[in-house]
Amino acid sequence: MKKWAWVKQFTATWERLRVTNGNLYAGAITYFSFLALFPLLLLAVSVLAFVLHAHPDTLQTLFTKISSNAPGQVGHTLNTAIQSAINARTTIGLVGLAGVILAGLGWIANLRLSVDAIWKLPLKKQNPITQRIANLGVLALLGAALLVSLGITAAWAAFAHEILSALGLDNVPGMGTLLGAIGILVTISADAVMFFFVLVRLPKVDVPARIGLRGALLAAVGFEILKIVGTYTVAASAQSATAGPFAGLLAVLIWIQLVTRWLLFCVAWTAEMTNPLVLPEGSVPVTRAPAEADQADSVALSPAAVGAALVGAGAVAGAAATAYGLRHRRPD
Repeated sequence: MKKWAWVKQFTATWERLRVTNGNLYAGAITYFSFLALFPLLLLAVSVLAFVLHAHPDTLQTLFTKISSNAPGQVGHTLNTAIQSAINARTTIGLVGLAGVILAGLGWIANLRLSVDAIWKLPLKKQNPITQRIANLGVLALLGAALLVSLGITAAWAAFAHEILSALGLDNVPGMGTLLGAIGILVTISADAVMFFFVLVRLPKVDVPARIGLRGALLAAVGFEILKIVGTYTVAASAQSATAGPFAGLLAVLIWIQLVTRWLLFCVAWTAEMTNPLVLPEGSVPVTRAPAEADQADSVALSPAAVGAALVGAGAVAGAAATAYGLRHRRPD
């Protein structure tokens, strides 16, 4: 019956994801996504340090508030750490940028492999350097799209009240809820553009625009729901009296895993709608031949290599920043 067709489609999509080892690829993508958080934090600290360095009045106000709210050695240590980060802002920014690029290349490489595997596309021998340059372009494009999406969300949340006031509707009941719903629709539209690229342009196949658009909307709606749920879950987990910040990190890791699985599920849904996978009875999950696995490893970045590089770079940057800060720290 047609009214149960979506159940059949869901089952077929999940089966396609299972037999193409999509859940295993989700784990690899989650690893690189979580790994990228730490260089992103370094990059954010560098940007903030540049902003504070350019606004000395704001920096002095920050020092004063820290000293008044955390007097004694604690406040002095915090002020010293902030000054050290500002003094080493260029080094921290370069280390963070390098870490983001390394982790991002691993993320894109595994995403490409997962998309090709779900589509049942054969692996093609490619120049590793050329492939990484192409992955860097994809990373930049997706990163820009994600920043635009986050920027739209933040701007809409920040200026929603001003928009209502300018229109003279701030006292009208229900307008705040309506404006919030419009903001969600705008965010979903921005996310759909990003997911359309992943679902339609990333695989080297012809995907009908109608199916690609439906898949992108499906991915965007699910992503928005996960963002809303994740915001409250991560915040609540971080306030745990027993686990503290570790619960927050674990919640972030679980959230990334859910987002990744949903993305690959939408890839499988798009592939299944375009070219249904016919499996013989009693089939087992698809695994790659040793030669194919070696070729995939030559394209993707090694997790151990990336992790060692990031840890080493972070240690060098931290030591340099600490030494510089202690050498130039202000007297008590």
